[in-house]
Amino acid sequence: MRNRSIIFVVGLAVTLFSFLLPSLQLSSAQASSLETFEVNNTVINVRSIPSIDGEIVGQLEKGDQLVAFDEQYGWVQTYYAGKEVWVAKYLLIAKSSNSPPSPNPTLNQSTNLEGYNIIIDPGHGGKDPGAIGINNIQEKELVFSTSLKVVEQLQDHGATVITTRANDDFISLEDRVRISNSYNTHVFISIHYNAAINHSANGITTYIRDNSDRDLGQSIQRTMISNVTLHDRGVRQADFKVLRETEAPSVLLELGFITNFTDLSIVQTEAYQESIAEGITNGVLEYVE
Repeated sequence: MRNRSIIFVVGLAVTLFSFLLPSLQLSSAQASSLETFEVNNTVINVRSIPSIDGEIVGQLEKGDQLVAFDEQYGWVQTYYAGKEVWVAKYLLIAKSSNSPPSPNPTLNQSTNLEGYNIIIDPGHGGKDPGAIGINNIQEKELVFSTSLKVVEQLQDHGATVITTRANDDFISLEDRVRISNSYNTHVFISIHYNAAINHSANGITTYIRDNSDRDLGQSIQRTMISNVTLHDRGVRQADFKVLRETEAPSVLLELGFITNFTDLSIVQTEAYQESIAEGITNGVLEYVE
């Protein structure tokens, strides 16, 4: 199944899943008044100016979503790959304004996560490979493939999912935090794989900032461990920037050691990544219930 993508701007973040535009800053009042649209055609063009004569800079597909920042001559302005772009409004369906959510969103019994906004933060990217494991495997590669599976499963349960990077881009920690804090985020999940000098180190760890995140951390750790065979390293507190400065309930997940032969042989498989994604999704479901 193709992952539905979201072009999304939160203070400074723009995503087809997400690209960044550092110069763009919105007040909370401005952010709450922005309107969300969904693409209604199979494929539509994204142009450099509000005109059919504008250069085509990209394309969107049916189901993709965007946030409109301006409207001129029947075109809406958003951001794509860090640039101001325009899309013909008649090809879009208005979704809703980004108004603050209620503290307890109403859940659709068939989807469970409808009404929840979840940030998935694939760690590292671009010039930052993350940890280097056995046979020079780079953490960022495993992180990204796993994150896509998490996104798909959360969406299948009705969640609105925003990611901090859409491909092999470098996104600063500050920007990752700002993405989450600029939107009405209910849960922030940063995804990583672990490494250690001692090659015997193994297993899965969930990190939280403090006790305010403990319920979320325990739910996700428990459901991950019930879904896979890796060692349970438990829920631990840590002062990571993305946990310390993100306002929403937040966790940072270390999904296995790429410096351990057994762990690496498992986490590289499609089956493991699907299972751990299911475990993460089940943890979020358990937490919101």
